[in-house]
Amino acid sequence: MAYQSVRVAFHAHDYSAECASNRLRLFKPMQALRDMGFVVGRHDPALAIENYDCIVLSRAFSKQALKVALAAKSAGRPVIVDMCDNLFALSDHFGFRGRCDRLRELIGIADIVTAPTAKMASQLQGHVPKANGRFRIVPDALEIMPGDTTDPQGLAGLDRFQRRHDGALHCAWYGSSAGQLSGFAHLDRALDALALFSKTHPVTLTVISDNRLRYWLARRNWRVPTHYLPFRSSNFAAALARHDVAIIPVGENGYTRGKSINRAATAVMAGLGVVADPLDSYEELRPWVALGDWQAGLARYAARPPASDPDLAAARQHLERRYGHAAVGMRWAHVIAEVTRARPGLAEPVFPLPARHAGELAGELADNPADAA
Repeated sequence: MAYQSVRVAFHAHDYSAECASNRLRLFKPMQALRDMGFVVGRHDPALAIENYDCIVLSRAFSKQALKVALAAKSAGRPVIVDMCDNLFALSDHFGFRGRCDRLRELIGIADIVTAPTAKMASQLQGHVPKANGRFRIVPDALEIMPGDTTDPQGLAGLDRFQRRHDGALHCAWYGSSAGQLSGFAHLDRALDALALFSKTHPVTLTVISDNRLRYWLARRNWRVPTHYLPFRSSNFAAALARHDVAIIPVGENGYTRGKSINRAATAVMAGLGVVADPLDSYEELRPWVALGDWQAGLARYAARPPASDPDLAAARQHLERRYGHAAVGMRWAHVIAEVTRARPGLAEPVFPLPARHAGELAGELADNPADAA
């Protein structure tokens, strides 16, 4: 079978562009595969499952997703389950137990399970040991956003806020929350670091999120000027461009441990400096961004604006080479070719893992198969 004739259907929990995982692990891969010649579209429940050669379940843990997977297997069609988070770490949260049970069943059904990092693959396998050997690493695509905006809503308020603090180091934090495991739960410690830095240089923080209430509850303890901006994909790029530094506090737990590079990569590609807590997936950026030492990192960007920082230009080149459209598309193509046996005309992968990571997945799954949350 030539890969140009392979018909691939992506089935997702939803198809909202406001969701980062949809942008990075659904829409961009679909377009990359189309550009390579695959026949790719959203799963159409009105069509018989036999109309597809492969089904990819993207962030899909519903009863409908399980029904689609079972129908595909019954029809002899391969199933790929794509994960963006270690959902099992949320199993004690309200409403997640049923999703985790279905995810466990879906992973058991899948021919291949894709995850953005080896650590996350190891965590997932710890919950479904019978899926040994089915995990593959497919990284997040890059979030490369246009510099303009067609939706100025909210940006006028941000501009006024920053004018009131002219000369400050303008920092941004963006994201949502998973209870106490990620997001706002880790911001207090970062704000302590910003407050300490503000004793020698003015600093501001813009919180870009979808939870205004969490912001209002958290900000009572913060000692630097802050501004809240509701997340909108239509003006996210323009909002980021108004800042100097992205701050990324990461609490160590089973949910964050396997996280991908995407948050740091998004900041770098948008032209921001990065001051972050260390995370395994961020280590490849260590030569160019500030990991761990918040005071030194903030001082570095205050003294040398990111726009003139040659390190960030080098970091962008590195990210484009590793996670750009063609590179990530090729990783997806090889996974799909593996389950559909569509090898003719498919080049060798252009996403070689660096030596430090080359045996990471095999080693982790062999040495620590129960690395669960």
